[in-house]
Amino acid sequence: MRERLERVQRLSQRVEEIADPDAREAAEELVDAVLELHGAGLARIGELLEGMGEAGAEAKRGLLADDEVAELLLIHGLMPLPPASEELPVVGAGGELPVVQAGCGTNGNGAAAPDRVTGLKERCELCQAELPAEHRHLLHLEERTILCACETCVAMRSGEGPYRPTGTRLLWLGDFELPDELWAGLRIPIGLAFFMRSSSAGRVVGMYPSPAGATECELQLSAWEDLCAANPVLDGLDEDVEGLIVNLTGGRRQFAIAPIDDCYRLVGAIRDGWEGISGGGAVERVVPAFLGELRERAEVAA
Repeated sequence: MRERLERVQRLSQRVEEIADPDAREAAEELVDAVLELHGAGLARIGELLEGMGEAGAEAKRGLLADDEVAELLLIHGLMPLPPASEELPVVGAGGELPVVQAGCGTNGNGAAAPDRVTGLKERCELCQAELPAEHRHLLHLEERTILCACETCVAMRSGEGPYRPTGTRLLWLGDFELPDELWAGLRIPIGLAFFMRSSSAGRVVGMYPSPAGATECELQLSAWEDLCAANPVLDGLDEDVEGLIVNLTGGRRQFAIAPIDDCYRLVGAIRDGWEGISGGGAVERVVPAFLGELRERAEVAA
């Protein structure tokens, strides 16, 4: 499924690059019509299952638990978002990567914080103390989650067992070197990704946004080593807690080292606004504003 999705994304990008506006519009309209047809069929299947009582409900739960079916439903906007207590999906071969809890003000699905929606206060997931909208996070390496945490729990639990604080370094890399051939060697199917050193995977992994959330891409180790040789700042990339964000969309060339929760927050915000196969403009809506805010907060690398 992942390979098929990557192919569809590449073809969608080629459609967007068609020079003739009438031909491009016709191609996009065709894609939208096919999506609408398939979406209506899938929605009808859901309606029929709901009318079959407990047997239908059990069948629906089984379908939603299947990764390939879930990804297809996400493309058509038919997959319900997880409740606040559940994790957001990470699609890929390894899978042993931290994900951001839903429901947090700096969460991974781009949703508003609970107090902005229902009046409920966000709470530390370790001691239940109330939290401000801007708060710290802890990585739980074994459960692959990022937990909202108060300052006391961050101070007391950091380094205890599986807990690690997420990174705090935010570095804007204005002189970052990434030739086109080196980017091609990293085999990322779209022009936006983040890279992290994963202790659980035992290697560097690349993640890019998709309708299913953060999708892992198999990296060529030699290409990453070449990237580090061209940019020695990557030698200090802290394992698990921070990542390198690369944005080449819309003719931009933007690079930053950011806390890992910010990396997942970017991917999640795109996922939340994703429409159809290619995203429906979600990247162009979300990325400039997100990285603009990130740059305002970042230290500029010397």
